[in-house]
Amino acid sequence: MPQATTALPLPPSICIAPTRGPAPDPTLESSKQVQAIIDHFSPPDFALSLDEHTAETRGLDEWEKMYLSRETMLRYLKACRYKLPETIKRLETSIVWRRTMGLDDVRGLGKELVPEYESGKVIMYGYSRLAQPVIYVTPSKNVRPPSLLQVKHMVYSIDRLVDLQLAGVDGVLFFADLSGKPPTSRAELGVMRQIISALQAHYPERCGSAALVKLPWLGSLLVTLLWPFVDADTKKKIHINPDMSVDLIPPEQLLVDYGGQVEFLYTPEYLPHLIDICVKRREENRQRWRAAGGTIGMSEWDFLMRVGESVSREL
Repeated sequence: MPQATTALPLPPSICIAPTRGPAPDPTLESSKQVQAIIDHFSPPDFALSLDEHTAETRGLDEWEKMYLSRETMLRYLKACRYKLPETIKRLETSIVWRRTMGLDDVRGLGKELVPEYESGKVIMYGYSRLAQPVIYVTPSKNVRPPSLLQVKHMVYSIDRLVDLQLAGVDGVLFFADLSGKPPTSRAELGVMRQIISALQAHYPERCGSAALVKLPWLGSLLVTLLWPFVDADTKKKIHINPDMSVDLIPPEQLLVDYGGQVEFLYTPEYLPHLIDICVKRREENRQRWRAAGGTIGMSEWDFLMRVGESVSREL
């Protein structure tokens, strides 16, 4: 029996996780590469295209400078096998892609995506045993036709998870319930490939772990079809049909359908509440970032909330 019934996107006000020590120092070589990246993006006249479809340019805004944290640079360096020119190019590409998608307009894009959230096919609730914010995805709940909006929906959701991620936490936990009829049309599979491609290109090292549960034979076939598009590092983080309450998420923060104690009821208030929380968290992070100097390459340890600290009461 569930011990809690809620329609809110997040658990109680304390993130259940061990308090971690200071972030480890990178190697001397990667430190030099990080400094080279900082030097590349820091000139006052540095500019990138407004979006992927125009040659007009502008400089970096505060959100983009915050995005270029030391940890983000290290994530991209690792994803690019520490090849500096490739890393810089990929970071530039990601910033222009984010502009094209409108990801820093949290409220505006959220309004555009309301129809995609209404089915409850994607919800964000709770934290894993490693303090990773959790996203639940149930493809069979989708009632919308395949479109670019579904790609935006997923990357917007991942961005909201990143807003809720605390300093020192190893990525997010991606949970997929593959029960029911999986997407099988060419258009549906095309959208899924676009989503996987976007996550791999623009969110490197953000997947701390992933769980795939309730796989019917068609679900297993779907995994087989998409597996070639998943990189080797990500494959190591994927759990197939794990015992969720034992292996990944405390039962008091796990949905009842997967062995937890929380009965989650999706309501129209869910998305506005989530957006309010994320906008507030983003602004709190920005104020800390400004107070610490407001520079490109700042460590997330200097402006993100720490593991073990109390989360705002409205969470």
